Amino acid sequence: MKKSVSLFLALLLLFGLALHGMADAPAVLTASAGVGDIRANGDILLPLTGAELLAAGYNFGDLVTVRFLDRSLELPFCGDDAELSPGSPALLARERDPQVLLSVKSGDFATTYGIAVRTTYAETVYFWTYQQNVTGPVSFTISPNAPEEESPEPSEDPAPPEDFPSQAEREYANFRAVNTRGMGRGTLYRTASPVDPQNLRNTIADAAIAAVGVTVVMNLADDLETLLAYPGFADSYYATTNYIALNMGLDFFAPDFQAKLLLGLRHFAANPGVYAVHCTWGKDRVGFVIAVLECLMGASLDEIIADYMLSQYNYYGVVVDEPSYLSIANENIVKSLQLAFGVSELQSADLAAEAEEYVRAIGLSEAELAALKANLSADHVPGETPPEQGETPPEQGETPPEQGESPPEQGETPPEQGETPPEQGETPPEQGETPPDPDGPAPHVELSPQSLSVDGVARTVEMYNIDGYNYFKLRDLAMLLTDTPARFSVDWDAETNAVLVFTGAAYTPVGGELEQGEDRSATAVRSPQTIWIDGQARSDLLVYNLGGNNFFQLRNLGEALGFEVDYDAETNTALILTGPEPVPVSGSNLVAFG
Repeated sequence: MKKSVSLFLALLLLFGLALHGMADAPAVLTASAGVGDIRANGDILLPLTGAELLAAGYNFGDLVTVRFLDRSLELPFCGDDAELSPGSPALLARERDPQVLLSVKSGDFATTYGIAVRTTYAETVYFWTYQQNVTGPVSFTISPNAPEEESPEPSEDPAPPEDFPSQAEREYANFRAVNTRGMGRGTLYRTASPVDPQNLRNTIADAAIAAVGVTVVMNLADDLETLLAYPGFADSYYATTNYIALNMGLDFFAPDFQAKLLLGLRHFAANPGVYAVHCTWGKDRVGFVIAVLECLMGASLDEIIADYMLSQYNYYGVVVDEPSYLSIANENIVKSLQLAFGVSELQSADLAAEAEEYVRAIGLSEAELAALKANLSADHVPGETPPEQGETPPEQGETPPEQGESPPEQGETPPEQGETPPEQGETPPEQGETPPDPDGPAPHVELSPQSLSVDGVARTVEMYNIDGYNYFKLRDLAMLLTDTPARFSVDWDAETNAVLVFTGAAYTPVGGELEQGEDRSATAVRSPQTIWIDGQARSDLLVYNLGGNNFFQLRNLGEALGFEVDYDAETNTALILTGPEPVPVSGSNLVAFG
């Protein structure tokens, strides 16, 4: 029995589809949505659940009629858009999602159908406004429609392990090396998430990346907070790697997707090693990113299609001799690359040149492009012994790091071997000194023994000393400075996992500021958190994550936000001095956040 049959049975189990009498027509449902219900990628969130649609008589695979404004669309009701063509609209619902989506695969529903216009500020901050002559909220009506023979086949999250009794573990986890032309041997791997337990494959994938010695990871699915909160993350092999959490959407052509892909490519370019790319299932977002890398390194179209379609086999049992094989490939990865590269067909295109032009267009420099290609072409297999699980393998030619050592961040040089961290209580360096590099030997972390004074007033706050420097939670510092000339606002964009700071703007408390908890020194790890100050990305700020909260180096923040940091050795007190003059407002009140 093919896996597709098992998948269908799994769908029945997952969603509890009820058999409805042939005479019972599904009920007509209505729902309204405003601009606040539009996701960054243009999906419309409706205040309906998949369970409500099923209870109303709709089944996955049905064509439904959706009416709104002056439009009437016939859309497939699906659990996933994996087998839809890029540009195809659908009504989507999954059991774990609280709301139903109106979506365009690799596209933007709100813009395509004339509902709203997206305005982007500083590349990652956005807001939606209604199109001219549209008054919100917009009402949507869902009604039954006779199914057509050629309607897209529904797809859903892959079935649980018991439905694939003969499948090898790595195949089940969609884990494999990328061995297309030009790629180094044992250098690049793709996989389902090694940390997200929802896919039932995380422990298998984590063991797989450990066995092949992965050192650098591009996570397309999670933001850092979600990643660190997964059960067992701290004990995983994954936690020892140099990972970047990008939280990318499914619209491959959206500016925020491309901005995050640029960060991921720079991460690979700056960190030679053995690489892994994953999302949740390792098939859609990973499929596109891996295809771009394969093109870049000189792979043929046939190689790219064959690698992409292995995921369709692993999850849905689609084999090369099935009629749907080429149609799935052509309507997914082939069409996605055509749109990304701006070409009408791929067979005669110079894929390597097109991929180079694509990554340059999203912002990769010539030096970064050269480094990326050099890193991906290096071999890591011959004569090497895979490390034990939890151990990070050294780079070629390097001395193995001590246990607990963290890999260097992008653009930083690790300290010389044997460098000693500052002694406890050491006086912080003067402002303007080059701070010690916290990578290399494990950082010395403790609750700060120093007192704190803000403009001469003693204050109490959760404060850690890491290698001789004081670190604060950003919101705590914003609360401390709220009535000073150095005030600043703090916001967080969940879509881009970016902290947004605007100097001079009033801070709005969210609760929990200035509270002190238990000592979390032992949990300190370097954080890849992105922070934007007045619309500019800052990669020069040192950030550690302790117990799920990001702590920023005080001296870094003083230089970036315009206040002075000093030290009173006699009283062992850190001093924050904001100055007598107010700081100009940056104009951030003009920006609304999605």
